[in-house]
Amino acid sequence: MKTLLTITLQFITISLWAQSPVATLNQYFQEAKNGSYATAPQSLFDQENDFDVLLSELEKYQSDSIARIRSKAYNLSSRFAQITDDEAVKQKAIDWQIKALNDEDRGIAGKAIEAMTNFKNTVFSESQKSEISNNLSAETPHFNDFVKLIGFLQIKSAIPKLESLLVAKKSAVSRWNIRLALARMGDENAIDYISNRLQKAPINDPFAYDIVPGLVYTRQPEIFVFLETQIQSDEANCSVANPNSNQKITCAYRIMEALPHAIQNFPIPTDEFGELMVDDYEKALQDLRKWFDENETYGFNNEVY
Repeated sequence: MKTLLTITLQFITISLWAQSPVATLNQYFQEAKNGSYATAPQSLFDQENDFDVLLSELEKYQSDSIARIRSKAYNLSSRFAQITDDEAVKQKAIDWQIKALNDEDRGIAGKAIEAMTNFKNTVFSESQKSEISNNLSAETPHFNDFVKLIGFLQIKSAIPKLESLLVAKKSAVSRWNIRLALARMGDENAIDYISNRLQKAPINDPFAYDIVPGLVYTRQPEIFVFLETQIQSDEANCSVANPNSNQKITCAYRIMEALPHAIQNFPIPTDEFGELMVDDYEKALQDLRKWFDENETYGFNNEVY
């Protein structure tokens, strides 16, 4: 009898433990509905959790009347999918982000675009790519980010529409982002256009912070040749990180920071987020310059954004 009681208690304990992530999730959303702005409990991101079950539980919050609750549901689904190796969970989370593109709250659509860039593009199915492409128009919310998502996912069936939008869009920024997307998909006209514009570009803080990330995004050798040239330059056209200092440094340091995730076998150590792990930036820059001198060709990480 004692053995039976012990087994029963153990079973109840295990059952409660297994249910706890779901209970924690529902408590988190209930508190959020009551006005809490607390971040999601860390226990929800334990790798041992059953994320398929958690995603199923999240589904009821997608259709909540409160935009902030819907946003949290979509966001958590993406975060769960980044933790697990379960392809089914990843697929479901991507489906949810595609659904979020049509949410009446434009902010949710913007976050969904960003969330999809955190997946490898090899995870997306052809049907998912087709659904994403169907959202492309001149009025697409967060247009500039969306067209770069198209390019990242290599949705080449969208190229004719992107080319027509080059004419329809009056914004120079939008046309530039369309060309970045086309370049990512190997469009020679876009690559040539960008390369020619770079020959006249002023190299300064706006270039380093606003233009370089888009150039790195293209993964095109011709464009990276230009970036290599700037890496080798000692011209002091960029500001130091200290806002109270007027000191100028070479923009090569800022460009170096933007490169790690894009280049295979990048020679400088980085952390899990792709941030440089160096104490001596000057030495790191010299090491990178030497590496480029010794490697005329190198591979690109095309699976990541």
